[in-house]
Amino acid sequence: MSEPMDMDFLLRAAESNELITVYHKTETGKTLVYGSRFYQINPKKKYIIIAHPYGEDGTYQQLVRKDKITLFFIEKGFRFLLHSEVLKRDKMKLHGESETPVMIIKMPKDIYDGERRNFFRVTAPADPPVSIKYISYFESGHSFEDQQDSPELSDVAMSQAIVHDLSSGGLAIRSRGETGLMVGDIINMKFTFKPDEPDMRIEGLINNSRLLSDKETILKGIEFIPDRSDDYRDAIKKISRYVMEQQRRMIKSYGRNFY
Repeated sequence: MSEPMDMDFLLRAAESNELITVYHKTETGKTLVYGSRFYQINPKKKYIIIAHPYGEDGTYQQLVRKDKITLFFIEKGFRFLLHSEVLKRDKMKLHGESETPVMIIKMPKDIYDGERRNFFRVTAPADPPVSIKYISYFESGHSFEDQQDSPELSDVAMSQAIVHDLSSGGLAIRSRGETGLMVGDIINMKFTFKPDEPDMRIEGLINNSRLLSDKETILKGIEFIPDRSDDYRDAIKKISRYVMEQQRRMIKSYGRNFY
């Protein structure tokens, strides 16, 4: 856990009615994502009032009392997160208008630097899709350093997959049927978000595999392996920037529902 941040960031964000992203993990392990915004904050009584969270499809998604939630918000260009709990649903009048559904949540003890967390994960665009090319150590038999200028890293030798989602800590790839990658495999990847940009190079560990409800699509979760190389630092910087841009776009989209 990173060090707690100055709570003034939260107070200013609440006073400005900043947009927020809300996460809730269900008992089945599924993570639900909502859009909302700050309405009011009462530090003395230790509660925050937010707009009733909207689901990704624009409909109301019912969170109930005692649900644990994580909120992301942006203040002065920086991303922060906090952990809270739903107290109750309610209604209130805003700017003399009719009653608006709201949610009252607990005031957190601390807020944290959301830039340093790998929690926030965005879905990769479908059109055009983000694809990666990869080769595993098992297939190549060489270390990451050995592969830097190796012909085995040519496009011909590398396999290809579509990125399903990603964060600054890893990504998931999807495929129809098995890829041959097993949990515990280490792979060397290269990919880019835009065709006119040079490829990013990074290696990762396959840490999970699951079959989706259609019984055909398989997701492989990949955790990025940190190192001190320029390739790694450059890739993480670009990925983090991409994730933040997608988050901003999502929050702005949600924001249209609250006026």
